[in-house]
Amino acid sequence: MNWLQKIALPIRVTPEMDDFAEKILNILFEGDITYDDAFYEDNLMFDDKYVPIAIMMKKPDPSQGLASVVTPTWFDPKGDNSNWSLSASYINIYDTIPPRNSRRELKKAIIHELIHSVDTKLNDPQLFDTDWHQRHREDLNSPRYIDSPTHYTSPWEQDAFMSSEAHDQVSMWKRNGVSLERALQELRNHMADNPREREWRKSPELWRRYMQTMARKVQEIY
Repeated sequence: MNWLQKIALPIRVTPEMDDFAEKILNILFEGDITYDDAFYEDNLMFDDKYVPIAIMMKKPDPSQGLASVVTPTWFDPKGDNSNWSLSASYINIYDTIPPRNSRRELKKAIIHELIHSVDTKLNDPQLFDTDWHQRHREDLNSPRYIDSPTHYTSPWEQDAFMSSEAHDQVSMWKRNGVSLERALQELRNHMADNPREREWRKSPELWRRYMQTMARKVQEIY
């Protein structure tokens, strides 16, 4: 078990994150948005501090999935670009036309990137000289990294994947009128039904971490 799995549960999806993602979705599905311009900027309250976020629409890019993020710390960790710096975490949303991305899947992708934006493990300058951080950069530069087993199980992605997945599934149960008793039954007998869950299921430690995340979300939503 690596050190990330020994510490607290993955970062929780807060009501503020959910509201933030809903605002973005409403703009995406109702507005006329220009590529490569920030169409929404606001501060996300997380852990008693404000995290500035900007959202941009990008042309479809199969290599990137539905969304990606560049944080101020990740943009220029060594200070090489002294003439310009990011003032916010930029979340890029990759369009699909037609139709625009599924609202549910897109919300899950946005929440995934919001978790990266607030995650101190990815935004602490002291991590940039560590072997752990170097492995992260090497993975990101691999052409087959996105949606691979390594992507789903890497320490730096577990928080974002597990928390966004749990939030999406339990929220869906609640929207569909699933009772607390039925939700707890589903949790006890949960079957891995997507590529991410199937990878976590192979590792008792990862599966336990995910199930604990799901249980926490049931407690929060119900």
